[in-house]
Amino acid sequence: MFMYTIIKTLAVLIVATSLSLAQSSDQKTSLAVLDFTGRNISEADAVTLSDRFRFELLKTNKFSVMERNHMNLIFQEQNFQRSECDETCAVEAGQIAAVNKIITGAVTKFGKIYTVNIRMIDVATGKIDKETNNDCECKKEKLLTFIMKDAALKMAGFKENSSNDDFSSVKVITNIPGASLIIDGNPTDKKTPVTIDSLLSGKHAIVATLGNLHAKTVFLSEKLKSKELKLDLHETGSLLSIITNPANAEIFVKKKISQRHISGISSPSVIQTKPDEFTLNIFKPGYNDTSITFKSKHSGPEVLFVDLDPLDSKHSNKQMTILRHRKKSKTGMIISIPSFGISCGAAYLLYRSINYYDDAEDYKRLLNSSELKSGSAFDQIMKKNRDAASSGDNNKTAAIILGSAGLLGLTAGLTLYF
Repeated sequence: MFMYTIIKTLAVLIVATSLSLAQSSDQKTSLAVLDFTGRNISEADAVTLSDRFRFELLKTNKFSVMERNHMNLIFQEQNFQRSECDETCAVEAGQIAAVNKIITGAVTKFGKIYTVNIRMIDVATGKIDKETNNDCECKKEKLLTFIMKDAALKMAGFKENSSNDDFSSVKVITNIPGASLIIDGNPTDKKTPVTIDSLLSGKHAIVATLGNLHAKTVFLSEKLKSKELKLDLHETGSLLSIITNPANAEIFVKKKISQRHISGISSPSVIQTKPDEFTLNIFKPGYNDTSITFKSKHSGPEVLFVDLDPLDSKHSNKQMTILRHRKKSKTGMIISIPSFGISCGAAYLLYRSINYYDDAEDYKRLLNSSELKSGSAFDQIMKKNRDAASSGDNNKTAAIILGSAGLLGLTAGLTLYF
């Protein structure tokens, strides 16, 4: 009975885990985002806005978003031209990509006003599910940060943002005034003490620098609220701000872009440098891998701008291999965790089996003693001896079965992971 309970409990846990993983996957709508078309803006800016929109969609946790390079490969194979791709072409591309929704967009600059129109199209019906229009008399930096986030939230069904209520302010004070600020990897002309208004609510990193003195903090700003940050400057290595176009690339410092790495640090980012040369390897799906050898001058904070080149056919297979290995590594981790639990359960059952055999041996010694040859006490000990021996056999059998399954799962999981 005890063995049956253990096996039943483990089975329920495994099934529940599988259902939970499947359920969480099923709740997300698969979609692909075509690069936005730009009118009176550069193609590079349009691609950057498209990448940021994909990133903001992922942050909503409502969608499973296809990588940009996958869609590019489909367009190459089907000889589609993005500039000539209408809604019918977009639906056809979505059907080939096997996604539920396809998103198209256009960004137009007229005078000082940017107009962003984004449509979500149902691939099965070809009908427009949702459409957003945003007008912004602003700099393109706000278009990248606020408007793309606002459009993604609307597509995910969240309450619309307002350009007046999604900002906060923060006052930055340093123990030595006059320090320059680097906000989210971007150098500014602000000097401490200073109040930063119209800071988009959310997570931010601020670095204060004054000569060889530095201080860094990461904080969460809340909309319509003010915050005061006090930073103590201290002497450290030089700071290097790494900014990529487009953003959200993975940066590997002194490490190769490996199939084993799940991720590097995300750009824009600030790192501390030492007085020697080091290599930066930058990876972003849809763009060529970039390797840069950098030597710090140690004359103060430094900034490195990196423009990533769109992916060519030479590197597409390499990137697909890396992405496949990452997916396999994740699958291996999912398999390994429950397999480890099963192995622990098998070890416990084996331990219980040894205890039952020890009990059976004790009962045998009593049965062989001169005091017990017959009677109810003899029958009772005989029954306990049989039960202990049977329980030991059952637990040993279950331990062998579960142990074999656990070891098989661990072997498969670790093989996939590594």
